[in-house]
Amino acid sequence: MAVGLCAACLTAMFTQIVPVTMSRGLTLTQGVMVITVFSMTCAVGQWAMGFLLDRIKGVWILAPFYALAAGGLLPLQYGDSNAMLILAGILMGLGLGAEYSALPLLVSRYFGLRSYGRIILLIYSAIAIVCGIVPLLMNLQYDRSQSYEKPLLVTGAILIVSALCLFLLPALDRNLKDSTLQP
Repeated sequence: MAVGLCAACLTAMFTQIVPVTMSRGLTLTQGVMVITVFSMTCAVGQWAMGFLLDRIKGVWILAPFYALAAGGLLPLQYGDSNAMLILAGILMGLGLGAEYSALPLLVSRYFGLRSYGRIILLIYSAIAIVCGIVPLLMNLQYDRSQSYEKPLLVTGAILIVSALCLFLLPALDRNLKDSTLQP
C-alpha cells in the first residue's frame, strides 16, 4: 500500500503541476519548467535507488525519498522564484524515480517470482486507477475552493504516512523465494 500510494500520488502530481502553478498566477513556462526538471530528476532518482538497493538491504531506504517528495510540494505551492520551483521538481522527481525503481524489486523480493506477473499487474492496475482518480479529486477541490492547497497537503500527508509505513516492513530477503518461473 505504501509503495503504491506513493507512486500514484506522485504520478498524479506530475499531471497537476501546470494547473497548480498557473492557479498561483505563475506562467505556463514556469509550470513546464517544473515538469521538465521533475522528469529529468525522475530518471536520476531511478538510477540512484537502483544503486542504493544493490548496496543496502533495508526497504527503509525509500523513506527519505518519499519525505523529499512530500517536501517538494511546499515550494510548488508556496515558492515564488524559479529556483524554488526547480527545487520542487527535483524533490518530487527524486521521489518518483526512487519509486519506479524500487517497486519491481520489492515485489520480487517479498512475493517471489512464481506469481510476479499477476502481482505486479494488480499493483500497477491499482496505481493506474488511483492516478486517474487523484487529479479528478484535486480538481474538484480546486473548483470548490479555488486553491490546490488542501489537495497538496493531503498528498504530502499520504507521502509521509507511506514513508513511515515502510519502517513496518520486514527486511528485504536477498534470496528470491519461489525463484523458478514455472507455474
